[in-house]
Amino acid sequence: MSSVPRIPEDGLVGVRMSADEYFALGETDERYELVDGVVIMSPAPTPLHQKLLQSLLRQLAAYEATQPGVQYFQDCNLQLARGTVYEADIIIYAPGRLTRIPQRLTQTPELIIEVLSPGSKAKDMTTKRQDYARFGVAEYVLIDQADASARHLRLTGSAYVESPVSDHRVVIESVPGLVFDMQPLRAMLRLAE
Repeated sequence: MSSVPRIPEDGLVGVRMSADEYFALGETDERYELVDGVVIMSPAPTPLHQKLLQSLLRQLAAYEATQPGVQYFQDCNLQLARGTVYEADIIIYAPGRLTRIPQRLTQTPELIIEVLSPGSKAKDMTTKRQDYARFGVAEYVLIDQADASARHLRLTGSAYVESPVSDHRVVIESVPGLVFDMQPLRAMLRLAE
């Protein structure tokens, strides 16, 4: 008997499982997350969502060139608890935090960035926000794809407090020297239909 769970004919949505069972599935054609032990479906990102992420990743690559040792992952699973696994848009660890690339991400990152889509906005702003705070993620940045505005949340105690975004820049405290410029993202919006 195999320890790898079988995918039911009608899919995984609503199936209860542990994080170990979830990861034993391997890569799937669908985008799933595990929330409180229940599999949910995450729709694929829109082209604009992906372009905004690419702009952020270019800025991260420029930062990485000056700060070797920073580790970041796009659209990767992060296990928060035994029954909670999220696929975050960008997960960032400060230089020196990860010395190897792990099989799965279970260590608390310094920063998570989510680009808000109409279908995921409520979950990103409430459920994920609460879980990321509970897991101890120092900073959480939400970027609204409607106008490329940024909400910058910093963990204070056990809850996030919103920090002002000035000069179209998001200054990350937990990853020294990392700053995101929102101007390229806003310029991209002018090219969107």
